[in-house]
Amino acid sequence: MTKYPPFPDFKPLELKDRALIEPFFRDYQPETSEMSFTNLFLWRKYYNFRWSVLDDFLLVTVDEGGSTFGYQPVGNGPRRHIVEVFLNWLSSPDNKSTPCIIRADQRLIDELRENDSFQIEPTREHFDYVYRTEDLSSLQGRKYHSKRNHLNRFLREYSFTYEPFTESLTRDCLDFCDRWCRDHHCSITPALRAEWISTREIILNYRKFQLMGAVIRINGRVEAFTFGEMLNRDTAVIHIEKASSEFHGIYAAINQLFCSNELSGTRFVNREQDLGNPGLQEAKESYYPVMKVKKYRIMPA
Repeated sequence: MTKYPPFPDFKPLELKDRALIEPFFRDYQPETSEMSFTNLFLWRKYYNFRWSVLDDFLLVTVDEGGSTFGYQPVGNGPRRHIVEVFLNWLSSPDNKSTPCIIRADQRLIDELRENDSFQIEPTREHFDYVYRTEDLSSLQGRKYHSKRNHLNRFLREYSFTYEPFTESLTRDCLDFCDRWCRDHHCSITPALRAEWISTREIILNYRKFQLMGAVIRINGRVEAFTFGEMLNRDTAVIHIEKASSEFHGIYAAINQLFCSNELSGTRFVNREQDLGNPGLQEAKESYYPVMKVKKYRIMPA
């Protein structure tokens, strides 16, 4: 019999939990980028993710700013009662903030909409940007003129190779990861440091994740890499994309090449949220998303 941590016992997220957690997401077919084991694993040290199971629903807690919040219950079937129980548990005197479920998807909101027991608010900074894979692959049309210019300049100026990730690239990718972090001062930026550590773990344990990856080499060295996976039957999600700032257009190149090669069988690509960062918002809007996946905050009324 499968052994889940029973609610209200929450355990820290570990790599060995993948086989237990992934079936919840696979059955649910999520649209929000948080709802994958890879995403949780990447950020587990920064957000101190912990998990439990209540009546066949996966519950995840997240620490932000000294307070504990919940992610939406994941499972099939009515969730109103599960949400009520979870919010009641989150109202513990030890918690420093109002009990709250964050980054909830539209599917859950539709279940709760007619119930006046909840206060529901959209959280714009967490909306995911979703694109047509064909748009990112072809960059056709006037609106992508500047993107094609960046890509063409890269193709013209640099002698490079594009390679799907294999474990033979592990050492080179780890070296690039370290170089990228030195350049971006990961050691003094907690979020970047947590991502750096987890990215290294994912590269080292690549076979244990159902990921697709690729690199760009210039002069024999890895200067960009990216990793993604299927979020649902139609949509891939990009979890990691890093590139050297030395080479103009390299981000445009790794994005276009990865979509046209590794993601050609998908309809959509989810490139996650902008977190309210104006520069990141501008960059994501510049690729013309076809939709934004809305997310919400749920609190007791």
